[in-house]
Amino acid sequence: MHLWSATPLGLLAVAACLFCQDCTRATVEGMALSVSGGRDSKSEVCVQNDLDINPVSFYMYPPVLFSGYTDCLNERQPDFKHGSGPVLIRQLANHPWRDGPSDAEICIVPVLFDHLTLGWCAGTLEQHLLQARQVIEEEDARDPKRCRHVGIATNWRSTESVAAFRKYLGQMIFAMNSKGDGCTLLTPYLAYKSAAPPGLEGYGHNTLRWEVYTDRPSNQKEKRFLVEFGGQVKRKDGYEDRLALFNSTGEIPKSYIVMVDDWEREGKRAHVRACRGPDDTDRCRRGRVSLQEFTEIREHSRFSLFLRGDEPLSDRLFNAFASQVPVVAVFDESGDGLTPGGEEEKYGWGGDLFSGWLPFPDIIPWKDLLIVIDGKTFREDPAGALRSLESIPQEQLEKLQKQMKKYRPDIDIGVFNTRVASNLLRTAAKLLPGSCSITNVGELQFGVHSHSHKQHRDWRKKRGG
Repeated sequence: MHLWSATPLGLLAVAACLFCQDCTRATVEGMALSVSGGRDSKSEVCVQNDLDINPVSFYMYPPVLFSGYTDCLNERQPDFKHGSGPVLIRQLANHPWRDGPSDAEICIVPVLFDHLTLGWCAGTLEQHLLQARQVIEEEDARDPKRCRHVGIATNWRSTESVAAFRKYLGQMIFAMNSKGDGCTLLTPYLAYKSAAPPGLEGYGHNTLRWEVYTDRPSNQKEKRFLVEFGGQVKRKDGYEDRLALFNSTGEIPKSYIVMVDDWEREGKRAHVRACRGPDDTDRCRRGRVSLQEFTEIREHSRFSLFLRGDEPLSDRLFNAFASQVPVVAVFDESGDGLTPGGEEEKYGWGGDLFSGWLPFPDIIPWKDLLIVIDGKTFREDPAGALRSLESIPQEQLEKLQKQMKKYRPDIDIGVFNTRVASNLLRTAAKLLPGSCSITNVGELQFGVHSHSHKQHRDWRKKRGG
């Protein structure tokens, strides 16, 4: 679904492709609204995500063989929204596609890479990576494999550690929350609402009271707000849209748009007026707002606003999906696709919005699940751009919510019928065939530090391995 303006909020157009449905067209309050799709739609991805379709045979090295698993605080949550690594390893360990080593397309390396980055494992990073290398060499000598190795490193601090991982383990694939290179794939953040169902206890260490939530569709709840947004606002690259919003004038009726105080780096914090009370929620600054309160506010809003910050991707997208609240994303048009602004060159975040960094673009029809406002149009008049959302008819939002419900298991790791692990395997199997493999790890040079196998064996004896 695309929303754009050719004039200063002149004609607004919305194009919504709802897959496998007939095409219709209507005009509402000066807004051209088109719903397209069906079998001839160019962006059609009518994929049945059943386990029998496009299965990927994979092998998981036994986690107990790796000191980077057994010697780590593996029940500790690295960072809730970025902490899906242990959850995904557990889901993959019980996945029906798990197979023996000889026929596997993918080999999962169940090292807790985020824990290594954060220093939550006994021993040094280099020691654990060398031990992992030795395990893979010994396993491959016993059972030769021609698989593509995959690790999971979803904490934001691991983004800058991938190069170190690969110096010891080769050009393996990493599932991450940030796009890095051709051998990384994006995986969703954990959603606060759904990440503590039976089987995932221990990964929901936070202040939420989970029992207050239900799976009652968001459209059945009273909509007290037109649009909600809550987050940091800083004077740095990537925050241009947030700064434009909080510096804008003009009324945004029934809005809950607040800047939450950033306790760190206050020197980069934008100057935003303080909220005057509980009923003042239009572009002002509040203290820390609990996750429970934000979730309840989101579920009582017609739209959830998705503005990039430090990174292009945000947990707001996945939390909105978990609540089936339509997402309004603001991005700049660039070339053939839409790209987020900011530090693309440093982190490799350029490229097409829908195929470049949103998770599983070959499986999830993102173009049909997001309402997109062009960044330039938004920055010219943020309040007017958001007021225009009132023109979208409720029946269209209900259709969109049905689509969000349909694809929620594809991006919600914690929901009971999740398909995220399957989608991770399918996506990894498609990445640059032949380029993201470490089948000959024994031929690699050691990392920047000189360690011998004898030194490594001595360390293993000390730890009792």
